[in-house]
Amino acid sequence: MFHRGSEESEAWILRCKPLSPVCPPEIELVRAGNAAAGLSLGGAAIGIAIPIAATLATSHALMDVIVWGLTALVLQLVMFRLVDFVVRGLSTRIENGEMASAAVLVGVKIGAALLTASALNG
Repeated sequence: MFHRGSEESEAWILRCKPLSPVCPPEIELVRAGNAAAGLSLGGAAIGIAIPIAATLATSHALMDVIVWGLTALVLQLVMFRLVDFVVRGLSTRIENGEMASAAVLVGVKIGAALLTASALNG
């Protein structure tokens, strides 16, 4: 889709800006080759997927999946703020490609996701 040139991808990014939850800002950094941003984005995806997978394993009700999916999303945002409070300037560090900061963030997000998933099982 983006092989024709950077103009198309830049236009797509501009169209995607208002949809920031769907198209996180890390996408631009990943496209530019920022491994820390890729790690952070991958950690967020795993952090949301784990509780949703646990919900699907224990319930087939759509409302349960939606509630726990939103809970996971909010928890991921809280975990980002928590790590940002401890590490200071987390967004800037990830933008600068600091893998250590991204790794701490991913560890905390996955840990919170696993705790959330275990709460589903009682």
